[in-house]
Amino acid sequence: RIAGKTGTAQKVGAGGYMPGKYIASFAGFGPVDNPEVAMLVVIDEPVGIYYGGQIAAPVFNAVMKDVLQYLKVSPLKKPETSKEKQEAHVVVPSVINLLVPEAIKELQKAGLSARVENNAARITDQIPKPGSRVPAGATVLLHSALMRYEGGEITVPDIIGKNLRDVSDNLAELGLTIDPSGVGEKAVRQQPAPGTRVPAGTEVTVYFE
Repeated sequence: RIAGKTGTAQKVGAGGYMPGKYIASFAGFGPVDNPEVAMLVVIDEPVGIYYGGQIAAPVFNAVMKDVLQYLKVSPLKKPETSKEKQEAHVVVPSVINLLVPEAIKELQKAGLSARVENNAARITDQIPKPGSRVPAGATVLLHSALMRYEGGEITVPDIIGKNLRDVSDNLAELGLTIDPSGVGEKAVRQQPAPGTRVPAGTEVTVYFE
């Protein structure tokens, strides 16, 4: 058995946080019951995905396996994860683009707690990422000002006919934010228009009827 913890941090420069600059890490040791090896993997300014669990953890996993094999530490034979253990973990929902109170409520419904950083109205990023499996009661870090993607241009998708949640998820996955207008269930107009090239982080106004 191996123990470890992921790390994702935004770099600090003159005047505060540096947009788009991150440090991803994974620290761990093993075997758990009789530790022989401790390891820290740090990836400075990764390009694209910057979550420690996605890019630093696989490096840790590959190196640790080789090291323990070299030390003649046998893998632990264990049965498949039991149903009870699976039920003890929950899937992190996507709350990106939701208003802060809505995001907190959504996480609470999933059995999770939330910690919000910054003071903007809508959630622009979250850690762990949507779809991750975490222990029930875990805390999800919500950013309400930092952009999920930095730099480059994005093509605005056609979201006409979709409901608010689907629109929010679609725009969030592309690195765009939403400014909803109206009280209807379906999107009928949008600005900028579909196909427009805009910078990452651009706000798309969507009208619902």
